[in-house]
Amino acid sequence: MNRNTTLHEAPPVEVIETEREPYLRYMTPGECASWIMPKDFNLVGDFHLARGGISVIGGVPGCGKSRTLAGLGVAGATGESWMGHEVHSRFKTLIIQAENGPARLKAEFTDVQSGLSVNLDDWIRVTPPGRAGLPLHDPGFRLELRSVIEDFKPGVVAFDPWNRIVMDDRQKDYRVAIDWITEILPEEIEHKPAVAIVAHLRKRGSGDGRKRGRDLLPELSGSGMIGSAARSVFILEPASPDPDDYRVVWTVAKNNDGHEGSSSAWYRQNGLFAPCSEFNLEDFFAGNEATREKITKDTMREALNGGVSKKTAVKRLVEATGCGDSAAYAALGSSGRFKGMIDETPEGLLIWTGGE
Repeated sequence: MNRNTTLHEAPPVEVIETEREPYLRYMTPGECASWIMPKDFNLVGDFHLARGGISVIGGVPGCGKSRTLAGLGVAGATGESWMGHEVHSRFKTLIIQAENGPARLKAEFTDVQSGLSVNLDDWIRVTPPGRAGLPLHDPGFRLELRSVIEDFKPGVVAFDPWNRIVMDDRQKDYRVAIDWITEILPEEIEHKPAVAIVAHLRKRGSGDGRKRGRDLLPELSGSGMIGSAARSVFILEPASPDPDDYRVVWTVAKNNDGHEGSSSAWYRQNGLFAPCSEFNLEDFFAGNEATREKITKDTMREALNGGVSKKTAVKRLVEATGCGDSAAYAALGSSGRFKGMIDETPEGLLIWTGGE
């Protein structure tokens, strides 16, 4: 032993420089301008869904958000439009979801497949609810998803719902979850799928008015992070509180890489949505104020005279007041302004009980 070295001294550590991939690429404006877009980079609409981008589909529970994903998968398989947005290139869809069981999935895809000439088995994969939910926090789960994505090569990967991934609305939790999703995607842009996330809207107060367009962004739960991370945000709203009203309104609240487009109305069906061309969007967005001005106790009493079906009552109110179907359905709903003044007979007819 060297006389000048004690037992407590460690030998010097040799630092070895190793090559590694840089964290970032640094491009000149000229290189940015000369980038050649892969032929199937823009999958849907005006970059509403594009490879590598995150899109959010928001809505209240039960309005049909999950059905839009099934419809997206069908559109990718057939090349037909999705919710009014043109499909530019056929693509596969991987739906990772934790809410709809085998009975719902059977009903949905049986109805959809029956009218198609393509075999959806070649284009769509969907997960029934797993024993662990959507544990993206688990590295093993992320590794498994990455392997499935590399093997199936989907153009779109969807996660449904977001609140099974993030249990808290804290911004830090949202940021980490988005990083987890980014981690499982391929590095090459031509192989990187678009990401669609199904999210809930925040609970609205009874005094909240109807919002439209970009004003809908703050309605997303955790909107500060999920809304800013998304390149595009779609909002699906029921046309009225009535459970028998299957009409919904589709709005693009954000599209960073293109034009949002106008809101549209649809009939909610299994997997696919049918356009509702006669829908009065202006009346819908006017909300409760328009209903109060047009539908009064007198018009309601006349509409229900003699006892009528809900469909007939809606028709009478529209004809008498000029309101839209949505306003009529809302006025007739069990939680509407005339709650306690309308009763339903055993035969399913509505009668006015609110007096003169």
